[in-house]
Amino acid sequence: MFSNLKRKIIGPFLLIIGIGAFAGGVAERIEAGKLEAEGNKASASVLEHRIKSGRRGSKAYKINVEYRPEGGSATIAREFDVSKELFEATGDGDKVDVVYLASDPTVVQLVGAEKTGGPAFLIGVVALLAGGVITYVNLRNPKAAPANRPTTA
Repeated sequence: MFSNLKRKIIGPFLLIIGIGAFAGGVAERIEAGKLEAEGNKASASVLEHRIKSGRRGSKAYKINVEYRPEGGSATIAREFDVSKELFEATGDGDKVDVVYLASDPTVVQLVGAEKTGGPAFLIGVVALLAGGVITYVNLRNPKAAPANRPTTA
């Protein structure tokens, strides 16, 4: 199925992807926890709706909002990925709620579209496990013939 070179590369590759996804999920979860514990709520104006078309007909729903942190003189604009339902429920000029950190008002989440880090964390764990197993098998038996090739005695 795989050549020996491919088998030796895929394990470490999955380990690297797993570490990155796992770290991203943890960072996202930490940020979400900070926003939940220390966040200030503000009203934001929806500036623009946008549908981004991806490969194979997939669609990403995005809204741009602008909000003013409490005590701040300048407004901050941010773009959020949202569900189709939230996208359709809001229109340009509508008011939505955001939660931001007072210590860093650029760290913000749209209420109703919170990120928990779950998907990235799960992908990271799966990739780490798969990469670990493949790398372990390759290190324990580096000269193993691929399963679809007969060995000669």
